[in-house]
Amino acid sequence: MENIKHILWSGGWDSTFMLCKMAREQNISIQPHYMILKDSKITFIELKRMYIIRKLLKEKTDIKAEILKPIVHKAQSYNEIDEKILKSFSNLIRQYRLGAQYLYFTYIANKFPGIALGQENYYRKPGKMNIIIREKGNIQFSEDGVGYLPKNIDSDIYCILGNYTFPIFQLSEMQMLEMVKEWGYEDIMKYIWFCYEPLDNQPCGICYTCCGKMSANMFNLFPDKALLRYMIYKELEQKDKKLSKDFVDYFLHNKITKNKNIFKNLLKQEFSREIIIQRIKKCLDSNIK
Repeated sequence: MENIKHILWSGGWDSTFMLCKMAREQNISIQPHYMILKDSKITFIELKRMYIIRKLLKEKTDIKAEILKPIVHKAQSYNEIDEKILKSFSNLIRQYRLGAQYLYFTYIANKFPGIALGQENYYRKPGKMNIIIREKGNIQFSEDGVGYLPKNIDSDIYCILGNYTFPIFQLSEMQMLEMVKEWGYEDIMKYIWFCYEPLDNQPCGICYTCCGKMSANMFNLFPDKALLRYMIYKELEQKDKKLSKDFVDYFLHNKITKNKNIFKNLLKQEFSREIIIQRIKKCLDSNIK
């Protein structure tokens, strides 16, 4: 296959869904790119999961594309970044507080214009990237539904994001979840990685990205302990937001707290997985109202 499509793949939900969707629909070669960030604690977990996912995808009979071995980039190799890119990125983070990863992703995007980025349409509350791309980037869509940014937008936004395409921007995580079930790809997606603060090499349930997956009702991605932590966190949040923050800081950042014994006792509670999910949904529904 000579037709090669480059994608950014982290092993997370969005980029893995994008990979699956493209591989099912297009008779092409897909070249994934993975970025190792300086402060990443989870590189080994992500690369291991990506290896498993790629292997499982090769066994699927409905895959049309050839999925090539990921090219691994190291962020620390790009100490000398173009001054224009640095200036544009600095301007954007002052307004939107973008993550540092997008600075390094720009290096790859400039080398491979049109590279696909797995940015979804947020289910509950739009994130920073969604706001930038939709409201400030004036995203346009081709006939096949792939998003791109026109050149006549803010120069800083185009400098950082103008070389990407956005194949799944019109889909929410809830819609993706339904498509995964329709395809019968639950066995693939259970290997994705998304947690920033793993506990015992499992998703913590209470970091920013875990909370996002919980709010999208993606409970099948979590072990029982993570679900219990999230349930406790949400129920504490309804009573005392300061206490819920203390709960997260204690487990994820080893913060010393007078509530240590309270938190430990809460985690000793025993509930069925079904009951925990019911209580989580109740918390999430009350947040919407």
